[in-house]
Amino acid sequence: MNKLDIKFFQANLKSFVIVDDKKLNSIIVWLKSILENIELNQIVLMPSKSDMAKLLNVGLGTIQNAYRCLEDDGILVSKQCVGTMFVPSGLDSDIRKLTSKKDKILSDFKDYILKSNFKIGDQLKSVRYYSKKLSISTALVLQIFNQLENLGIIENCSGQRIIKNLDFISSNTNSLTLCEKICTDLKSYISANFKVGDKLPPVLKLSNIFKVSSKTIHSSIKLLQKDGYIKPRSGRYGTVIIRIPNDKVFYQRPETSIFASSSETYVYHYERILNIIRKMIYDNFEVGSKLPSISELSMLLDVNPNTIRKCFEVLKDEGIVSSVKGRYGGTFVIEIPDLESTQSYQWLAVNTDF
Repeated sequence: MNKLDIKFFQANLKSFVIVDDKKLNSIIVWLKSILENIELNQIVLMPSKSDMAKLLNVGLGTIQNAYRCLEDDGILVSKQCVGTMFVPSGLDSDIRKLTSKKDKILSDFKDYILKSNFKIGDQLKSVRYYSKKLSISTALVLQIFNQLENLGIIENCSGQRIIKNLDFISSNTNSLTLCEKICTDLKSYISANFKVGDKLPPVLKLSNIFKVSSKTIHSSIKLLQKDGYIKPRSGRYGTVIIRIPNDKVFYQRPETSIFASSSETYVYHYERILNIIRKMIYDNFEVGSKLPSISELSMLLDVNPNTIRKCFEVLKDEGIVSSVKGRYGGTFVIEIPDLESTQSYQWLAVNTDF
């Protein structure tokens, strides 16, 4: 993708004038006047915010706010891992619009001001009040207030935020955040490429596929987990898909079906290892014998040490093994498991004829 060089804006620096000490508004007007006169038939990258801030001798935050205001006007568009791009008038763009949590809260706050019948000169409540009301940090509320000040909507008078301007357009509060958009794309990706029980690719690979940061992928995966599509497993097992998005297959509840769903099979995965250890004790050990350590069994059975530890806890509850602490301690067999009775019990549990 081509890029507008900072030298292009440097050549137009003579037309940049700060009016009434309002840097932000002056930068927005100056950038608009330059970009609207450029004749291009393709999307191009803008100079970095740091380069633009250095050229205009202003803070990085001022340039960031200017770029965001131009995004609201549809002149610029941002995309993670790519940058901020200029979209010429009349050119269709399929670039994903970046909407952060902060952008969405700012949009909601603008609507709150318009719908609350505020008048110019009215005072907003404290930072703590809005932090509690919106369930966000006080630092984020301060960022929202600072941006509203830069946009000329409110002004800070000795620590009191006063409504300064009500002549602004209400934002679209229904816009999705980038994490929500990526979550939707991940659902489609899972539906097209995986089945229940498959392992989700690593975060770094997903980051490269969707061209977003690892942090965004992490947040999107949390949304998928919350919706019950995936389940993280400890150790090297990774994150497993337990439900396919938009799958119309009917899943029976575990208590009404003799066959466990794939998600239930995962939950009781340790039982398979437990049965292997029971048989190992039955075939190879006597009462009083010392079992291999957790780490040894973990390597032998190629499972996570926590799985072995959980199996030992179950065997202790069943009175099959006992643990002794100290230098000469370990896990010892105190009773040989009865494999036949265990298998009979499992059969009776699923067969309604007995």
